[in-house]
Amino acid sequence: GAYHSPLLVEVVMLQYVPPVTWVDSPEEMMKFVNHVRDTGECALDTETTGLDRRKDYVVLWSACPDEKSRYCFSPRMLKIWDRELSPDPDLKWYFTNQTFDFAMLANTGVRVPEGDSFCTLAMDWLYDENRQGRHGLKETTGDYLEFSMNSFKDTFGRRKPNESINDQLQKALKEDFKKTVSYASLDAWATFRVFKHLQKQLDKQESTLGHTLWDYFLTYEMPFTRVLHNCCRRGIMVDVGYLDELSPALQVDIEELEKQLNRMAGCEVNPRSPMQLRGLFFGKLGL
Repeated sequence: GAYHSPLLVEVVMLQYVPPVTWVDSPEEMMKFVNHVRDTGECALDTETTGLDRRKDYVVLWSACPDEKSRYCFSPRMLKIWDRELSPDPDLKWYFTNQTFDFAMLANTGVRVPEGDSFCTLAMDWLYDENRQGRHGLKETTGDYLEFSMNSFKDTFGRRKPNESINDQLQKALKEDFKKTVSYASLDAWATFRVFKHLQKQLDKQESTLGHTLWDYFLTYEMPFTRVLHNCCRRGIMVDVGYLDELSPALQVDIEELEKQLNRMAGCEVNPRSPMQLRGLFFGKLGL
């Protein structure tokens, strides 16, 4: 009889993505402000002139106070956000790469939020530290939510020689405003959803003394992210003389540890060589 090849069926999970609301007037901005006050929580993301935390600033920013809405704003709306929402200690804010967005907000002349702020990068590192290179928003959204997001390059193409990120973004705003605004606001919406997912996962896992990883995150990791931003922003004092005094003793310890490593390996191994360590751990020891 005739041969029929097996039917391959690809199951695609359709997901609702709310329409984006563009905000560039005080009246529309106050509607958003009231929306955030009603929910008490909001994800926030920035599109910036570049990636330099010392000098780049916000071109567009987006927010998501619940899964059924997403907003995109002109930078001049940040003044109202700074006055109405940023000082409120009762609001909760969700970021992906919080220290970057904090730096961009500060560079644009507004305060970082007073309320509790949560970074999904830190949450995902705590949830699974073995996901190296997959803690970013695009990766976590795809892996956890089965939702594919285009990258900046996929959306706007490669930058031309001598063209900055800001040049490319301004060009995109002029040529296809709707697409640009939709791309920007999708990040906040995805951040909101990733936060909710990781919060549940961390709350399921117990750490020491019966506490969950979510308890640990709230106590240690969440406040430290803000401390890290402050250290990067303000600088830290370093006692160079004291470190110089430690150097000789540390060098002796390092040399002794290298001898121990060589004895364990049965051959001379350079601990600063990833290639040699890979051969020792995975090849010889079979780890």
